[in-house]
Amino acid sequence: MSYRTASNTSKSQMTKETDQEQQLLNLCACQGGITAACITRSAIKYGSFESNRGSSLSAFQSFQCKLAKFCHNDMGGEPNTSLVCLAVDGGAEFLFTSNSRKETQLEEIKRGLEELLRFAATNPDELKPKPLQKMILWRFVEFGFRRVDGYFKTLSRTLDECIHECESANESTITKQLCELKSRVEFPREMTDSARNKILNDCETFIKAIEASKNSSLGGEIDRRARQDDHDQAYKWCELRHCLGRLYSYRQAADAIVEATTKWPELFKSFKVGYIPSAKQKKAVSPMSGKLTDVLHYAFPEYDLEEFQPDIAELQKYGLELEIRKQMFERNSKTSIHAEVHMHDYLSRVRKVKASDFWDGTMFIATSKPVCQLCHFYFQNDDNEFSVQPPHMNLYPMWRVPDGASEEVLEDLIDRMQVNTIKLITEKHPYYKRYDSRTDSHGCQTRATHETVFDRSSAPSPLDGRSAHSGVRPGGYHNVPPPPNEVFDDIIPLGSDLEDYGAVGDGRTSAPNGRSMIGVAN
Repeated sequence: MSYRTASNTSKSQMTKETDQEQQLLNLCACQGGITAACITRSAIKYGSFESNRGSSLSAFQSFQCKLAKFCHNDMGGEPNTSLVCLAVDGGAEFLFTSNSRKETQLEEIKRGLEELLRFAATNPDELKPKPLQKMILWRFVEFGFRRVDGYFKTLSRTLDECIHECESANESTITKQLCELKSRVEFPREMTDSARNKILNDCETFIKAIEASKNSSLGGEIDRRARQDDHDQAYKWCELRHCLGRLYSYRQAADAIVEATTKWPELFKSFKVGYIPSAKQKKAVSPMSGKLTDVLHYAFPEYDLEEFQPDIAELQKYGLELEIRKQMFERNSKTSIHAEVHMHDYLSRVRKVKASDFWDGTMFIATSKPVCQLCHFYFQNDDNEFSVQPPHMNLYPMWRVPDGASEEVLEDLIDRMQVNTIKLITEKHPYYKRYDSRTDSHGCQTRATHETVFDRSSAPSPLDGRSAHSGVRPGGYHNVPPPPNEVFDDIIPLGSDLEDYGAVGDGRTSAPNGRSMIGVAN
């Protein structure tokens, strides 16, 4: 089988208007198929690529990400949200957008965010810090309850699986601990006016139980079992760890918002909230072929891939061509502009491109989740001055650039994708996370903890020796390992010293792993 460059005939099929889109489509299919084959080859069930766990956001950047998380109040990828804090006359403007939401939904988010910030700023009941944190937590949980309820449902199922394993092994201590945790999950969650306070209190109680599990040694046991080499056995424990981490993150978000009111009181004196309508979806280019040799030709039209033939043949044993076909043909027909890219495009068009345009003086676009691989590469363009949080490196092939993006932006993105795909072919280590949220799920890693596939500065390109520099933006992240016990971003499922929120009443009047991506948005 030959992997030489495409013939003039095949290349001529790519029109000037679509050749870059077609090449990117084929690169995404290649990388998605290769990742799937590598997963099969390594018998991996739960990936946890770790992108710079030691990279830290500033306190203000982290606060902005918490607000973006508040806006991401439902399951799935459509609600993924980006947010910036602009400096405007007389105060600040929190501006957000989402991957794919209707105007009515964006208006609902706008009202919810305004109410949250106003409540935190005014503290109308003059609550002390801990009771105020409790009220912010309740509002966070209530506003995103569909998402929270989904975590509880998954958690209940996963706890049953873990309990069954421990009971079968006659491990009485951890079985008892897990059963105690499970007992706190089993509460009615039908959100009605009469049941509201009870449900939110039960959610808060369970979040406290997560911290208590650390002190009972359960946290360490979950971590140990999630790290075991047997991926079949580790899978359920990774799922458990993830769900606990996602629920615990609501507590951290509440803490961060209350802290912000004391750290930056002037921010809350005069602010407004606005949104950008979601970008419209666009019909994707049609695949030209699902044949392995053709897809490789379209993905790497300038290069001879003969030297990689042994690596490709090895991956063929694990269904490479079939997986590529699935990536090409079992997908959505529409492409989307991700929220952070849409925000960047909007800010560029309205000339909000100076540090002085932003409230804290840094051109940071906050996101409700780490950015995907293509967004990461988009923001690594040398002409870009904006920064985002570190990526999870999952790949979403139905991603696209804004209509006004230059050819150079796509060329740079394609170059980076080519380098990344060749690295994947030769190393055969899948770079993805089962979930793309920020929970520290390092217990199920598939490769060396701190190596970064997207850092090309330390080695020449495996393709043609072109510059491999990957810049680091001010306020962004750096490729350095973390100090001991530091967590990825700001979320650790079972390991932070917490205090009681108190017991104050509220006081107010009464989504699967598709074929179009590697990883799951959850």
